[in-house]
Amino acid sequence: MPQIINFMKTCRFLKYTILVLVSFTTVAEAQLSIVNTVKNRPFSKFLVTENVDTVCISFGEKLNNIREIDSLVTWEVRNKDTDEIIETGSGQSLLDIVFIDPGNFLIHFNHHREYNPSSCDHKSLPDLIDLMVSPVRMVYKCDQIVFSSPITAGVPTDGIILTVNVEVALSGIAEYSFSVPQVRTSGTDTEIIATPLQSPLLITSGMHQLQYVLSGKVDRPSYVIFDFIDANSKIQDYTYTLLVN
Repeated sequence: MPQIINFMKTCRFLKYTILVLVSFTTVAEAQLSIVNTVKNRPFSKFLVTENVDTVCISFGEKLNNIREIDSLVTWEVRNKDTDEIIETGSGQSLLDIVFIDPGNFLIHFNHHREYNPSSCDHKSLPDLIDLMVSPVRMVYKCDQIVFSSPITAGVPTDGIILTVNVEVALSGIAEYSFSVPQVRTSGTDTEIIATPLQSPLLITSGMHQLQYVLSGKVDRPSYVIFDFIDANSKIQDYTYTLLVN
């Protein structure tokens, strides 16, 4: 009987030993896989998430989301759809490029320095810009805005018509269906909203007239800023100044 008990204890010990060896082998393989992954990837890319900016401009425009590029930074512009290299260079020269044709582009930056995630020395530029060059350019002629009645502090604007001319240029397309957004206002104690009378609007190259009906009011004399949104979701604002004391 004691021999049987000792045999069973020996079996249990061997089973436990085998399980430990299998677990150790699995962990070692996983660690080796991680080490190989690190060796095959740049340190900064492994520890730091790539910083990507999404930008939209109209055809015929330059990049307008960057103010300054260090002269040591090199860049490369690629066509996103074909992967063709459009242009390469360094520093501020990127800001001189006029994107004449609409399309989708990727702008890669090489900062030529190691990034230390524990420091406060963060890059001012992204690693990549995902750029859409829109075939639509719109300019609101805010200096030509007309109101059917003046806006008065404390008096509801309901029914007042706002009329504005918009200059449109299209590239590569004959027409564009524009879902005209509401116009919100900002300023002190203003709740005015301008709702478009025509939407969607089929626009072509040339001058178009948009009309909005106002609602809400401004409670006291103040500046009222109307935020018009174009086809590329960019804000073009107009300041109504008749209420200024």
